[in-house]
Amino acid sequence: MKHLYKKLFAALALSVLAVNTSKAQAFPESFEGATFPPTGWAMFDNGIGTVESWSSSTFTAQAGTQSAYIQYENVTTGIAEDWLVSPTVAITPTANVLSFWERETFTSNWGSVYKVLVSTSSQTNTATFTTVVTYTETMTNPTDFRNRIVNLSAFNGQTVYIAFMMENDDGDDWYIDNIQLTGGCTTPPSAGSVTGPTSTNIFATNSYTASPSTGNIQWITAPSLAGPWTAVPGATTTPQNITASIGGTMYIAVVASSTVGGCIPDTTNNPLPVVVNFPGDNVCNAIPLAIGPSTVYYQFMGASVQPGEVSPTGGICNSQYTWCNNTLDNTRWFSFVAPASGYVTIQSPDFDTQLAVWKAATCNDLLSASTATLISANDDDPNYSANSGVMFSSFVHAGCLTPGATYYIQADSYSPATSADSTRIIVTPVTSALDASFTGLNSSYCLPTTSSSLIPVTAGGLFTLNTSTTAITSFTPSSAGVGTHTVNYSIGGCKTSSVTTVGNTPNVSVASTNSLICTGQSATLTASGTASTYSWSTGGTTASIVVTPSTTTSYTVTGFDFGCSSAVSITQNVSACTGINEFALPNAISVYPNPNNGVFTLTTHKTSDLIIITDLLGKEVYRAKPESNSTLIDVKLHQGVYFVLVKEGSNTGTIKIVID
Repeated sequence: MKHLYKKLFAALALSVLAVNTSKAQAFPESFEGATFPPTGWAMFDNGIGTVESWSSSTFTAQAGTQSAYIQYENVTTGIAEDWLVSPTVAITPTANVLSFWERETFTSNWGSVYKVLVSTSSQTNTATFTTVVTYTETMTNPTDFRNRIVNLSAFNGQTVYIAFMMENDDGDDWYIDNIQLTGGCTTPPSAGSVTGPTSTNIFATNSYTASPSTGNIQWITAPSLAGPWTAVPGATTTPQNITASIGGTMYIAVVASSTVGGCIPDTTNNPLPVVVNFPGDNVCNAIPLAIGPSTVYYQFMGASVQPGEVSPTGGICNSQYTWCNNTLDNTRWFSFVAPASGYVTIQSPDFDTQLAVWKAATCNDLLSASTATLISANDDDPNYSANSGVMFSSFVHAGCLTPGATYYIQADSYSPATSADSTRIIVTPVTSALDASFTGLNSSYCLPTTSSSLIPVTAGGLFTLNTSTTAITSFTPSSAGVGTHTVNYSIGGCKTSSVTTVGNTPNVSVASTNSLICTGQSATLTASGTASTYSWSTGGTTASIVVTPSTTTSYTVTGFDFGCSSAVSITQNVSACTGINEFALPNAISVYPNPNNGVFTLTTHKTSDLIIITDLLGKEVYRAKPESNSTLIDVKLHQGVYFVLVKEGSNTGTIKIVID
């Protein structure tokens, strides 16, 4: 952009004005010349954003091959102003209507502001200009040329400069072309009145007439009187064939325009409301489907979403209970009657859809998640190839249905549908019941233990634990905790539950009141630990039992706690105690404690003559003469098994001890 420095500003302005007075003709101007700006025109900026300037462009033109063009510029501070100013022109009653054509490059609103200004005294002093009209980017079809009409009758009898100025900071581009100054429109364009069918079916084509009409006409449509209005491509004649692409009520209107300067487009005709029947676009206008193969394709472009319309939760794309997300774009509704088996599969095989099956008492209940029950949902069929579908098509199981009852199918395009998006909805009966069973869960678990993977017969459903709705794929006993638990598997409206228990493996130990007894003597065996109940190999069920074995015998006790068990054994040693050199008295010798660390009490039925301790090889390691029938012995011995020999006259007795 060329910046005219203040030092040169006055001299340049005088030069331009001189040219304007003698040679320049301001209008008409279509910028077809080899020189830009045209003779007598001036261009300058406000000193902000000096890179881009007005120029001629062959990229687009409304008349001829060239137009005037200013490109947007991203400036660091402030707002860039780019001025293109005409030579002087006389405004008279027969030349007081400015007509020009303009357009932009981009469809989005980038915040540019376009102005037409007038000065009666200077071509380059911006302080002398008055704004006559301002345009913003918020306009219909910004990349199409629009005819702008500006009334300059307030300047009748004056000689003026007309400026075209764009304000922007990283805004849009602006093209202007075919500028004229006329005395008004001799044949105003007229849109007439629109007539034609006022009811039709979606995607049906009907003929509509605008009459009487003059000038160039353009048919437009909208989903409401408030818009947005969209030009029908190629619809510029009357009568005109128009296809109903909007469900509900579509409004049809005509805009009439003229290329003659001063002619204002006519948009005054009343839009014609057309009721468009769109089967399946409303929950209470569901399309009844027959069960079995189908060759009917349903189009989704133009289908709407009702306020409150239900949708499955978002999560797992290939599951049988969620979609990838819960966004609705273009939904169509269908219904079917459940067969005698109560089990069907439903498929939309022909483009990227998402399916859901719902149970509802009335169709209006589908407008609230609290009154509709989801049976099944799928976004992406993991077996699309085997099911003869395209990638990202949908396939659901719906089982455990009530035969003869009506159910609803919600089909939605994953993204906004185009005219190419259509699919069949195929409901296939299955004679066998939907199998919702699963394997992998044990009837009980004893901690510590590992997790169990849950494997369904029919994949894609939802595993949950107890009353939670959170999905699981395995059962982890340590996380579940001690107690009784229920694992549920739901798919397609069917549910299987299985119960398991989790307990801690109990700690069990056992001890005898006398590790060596004589034949005919009794000993008490006592189990202890964390078990809640016990079972002995003898049949006993208490923590302690009394045994009277005739020979050395091994006993086993099993402790139980919440389905878990642990067993431990003990050997009760028995001596005949009837030999010539052995005591024949009951409970002749006892040691406490046993095992011990070398400190223990030896008790006999009377005071003994001698006490001897030997190791397993018979080596004597201790000898003492007791003073009573109860002797505290403190001896330092290595760990192991030893024998205590007690002598009373000619009688002897022996007991085994364990040093630990």
